[in-house]
Amino acid sequence: MGLSGNQPPLNAKNKAGQIIGMDAALARLIADKMGVALKNHWFNEKIWMKELP
Repeated sequence: MGLSGNQPPLNAKNKAGQIIGMDAALARLIADKMGVALKNHWFNEKIWMKELP
């Protein structure tokens, strides 16, 4: 899951460098309902503007 980590309250980094916020919480909730484990290292910091033409 690609997140920038700098769009609070959707996603941000805590002092430990982990991605937190509504996006991360929603992803964890969906994973829980699917019965799969979502680990913190699955949240990848992504700079989306570089991906646009």
